[in-house]
Amino acid sequence: MKVEIKLSQAVQSKPHILSRKEKNCYLLVNRKNGTVLVVNDLGIEIWNQISRKIMVKDLVENLAKKYNVEFELSRTETIKLLEELLQNDFLSLASDPDTLMIYPRKKFSNYSN
Repeated sequence: MKVEIKLSQAVQSKPHILSRKEKNCYLLVNRKNGTVLVVNDLGIEIWNQISRKIMVKDLVENLAKKYNVEFELSRTETIKLLEELLQNDFLSLASDPDTLMIYPRKKFSNYSN
């Protein structure tokens, strides 16, 4: 079942996700279900911003300013990635940001961790 992500909601990455920089991309690895997502520079920028709880609207605005694009384009692309992260249990979504916990971010240097 697809969950619609709204600008009025808050998001935050989950603690069981590892990230790794490769030559031309970044890997996000879900330690609970084994899912690996490959993201580009924009994807890792979103990932870094959701390491702390953030309102979706604020995230979209931050990215629109940083990449000098229209709000609507930023919204479309950001929500597209957030939906993929949510579907694969990489992030938490809440209507009330106070219900989200703050977790430390984990990185890995090799695949044996």
